Amino acid sequence: MRLARRTIFVDAALKPYALMPVPVVEVKDAPVEIPPEKDERWRCPMLDQLLRELIAQERQEEERQVQERRMREQLDQERRQFTEAAIKMGKERAALRAEREAFEEEKRSLQTQALLFSLSETS
Repeated sequence: MRLARRTIFVDAALKPYALMPVPVVEVKDAPVEIPPEKDERWRCPMLDQLLRELIAQERQEEERQVQERRMREQLDQERRQFTEAAIKMGKERAALRAEREAFEEEKRSLQTQALLFSLSETS
């Protein structure tokens, strides 16, 4: 409720300034308009404050977007590193599995040879 009153107050305070004419100065028969921000007679402290607040909000929004972009880039980099590590670990695991299977096969082969050798000695 209080915010609505304040908004009405700001609108009512700014209305006369919005309707003010821009002064025109004649220079060598050519009309030249002086923008209100350059003419001290037309300055409004309330408008200046609002503009400063808007500029500050825009800067904060830009900073937030930059920070958000940096965070996304960092997360993407971490995700890539994690994926690369997972792939590398998968390859190492497959190599170890193949090496283990080869070892088990060689072990069976040696056991079979030992069994055959012991059978040939007993016969």
